[in-house]
Amino acid sequence: MSQDYVETRDGGYYVVGSRVSLDSIVYAFLAGQSAEAIGQAFTVLTLEQVYGAVAYYLAHRQEIDEYLAAQGERRTVPVVNLQCDVDHPTQALADLVWAQECQPGGLAGKKVAVTWAYSPSYAKPLSVPQGLVTLLTRFGAHVTLAQPEGYRLMDEPMAAAAANAQASGGSFRTLASMDEAFAGAHAVYPKSWGPWDLMQERVAANRKGDKAAMADIEKRALERNARHRDWICDERRMGLTKDALYLHCLPADIGAEVSPGVMERFRVDVAREANKKVYVIMALLAAAKVPDLAVRLEALDSPESP
Repeated sequence: MSQDYVETRDGGYYVVGSRVSLDSIVYAFLAGQSAEAIGQAFTVLTLEQVYGAVAYYLAHRQEIDEYLAAQGERRTVPVVNLQCDVDHPTQALADLVWAQECQPGGLAGKKVAVTWAYSPSYAKPLSVPQGLVTLLTRFGAHVTLAQPEGYRLMDEPMAAAAANAQASGGSFRTLASMDEAFAGAHAVYPKSWGPWDLMQERVAANRKGDKAAMADIEKRALERNARHRDWICDERRMGLTKDALYLHCLPADIGAEVSPGVMERFRVDVAREANKKVYVIMALLAAAKVPDLAVRLEALDSPESP
């Protein structure tokens, strides 16, 4: 028995029994998304319905293409980098939004400490600190990066941070002292990341499927981490700051990266910080889909706006 998967309604094409337009399925399909990926985006649909909608489009392609062209609507499917080895842009933007909300005058002239912190695990990405130093330096902040020997970041983000600081009137420096980085800071971001050299070895060993090498790398990395157990954001270090805002991407290693007392003090704050990522991603998608979105929003705020 054949089954209809698409119906016409209100002058458009829709998946039967839903409010999902065929347009949405078609544009995702034409952008190269698989039926499974489309189904994950439209959770109200079954995989059968997605395949049925795609099959309907392919069977009536000329008709549907003419319909879409007649709509006069140019659609794009935005691609947002949620995280890579170099950057974590949505996290850094969420951190920026929260920090600016807590500093109404902005970050210009404020001291921000981005520091390594001890963790009992080692394979943590470098993208968080790299994203932070390259973004916060664009806003005139005086950013200090502190890490023990053996925890360098990639050259390109470091060069970008220095260039951004010079252009914005801020500054960027690197230290090997967590205490010095915290001294006089208005915001602190103590976060563990993996040792660069061993992470490079790990990539090569993982590609080869060399389990013995992977185990040896893990042993050496954890031994190196353990030499810096004193790199923790605790009450003493927070006392060195100017009543600093504690920032973290979560989950934090409580008792390692941060003391239980400091985390409890900022428990609500870091939850609010995490919540900003939802709005950041929504804003990125909207800006990618709507031409001149910023100009349009500013016009709505204008006194002359109807």
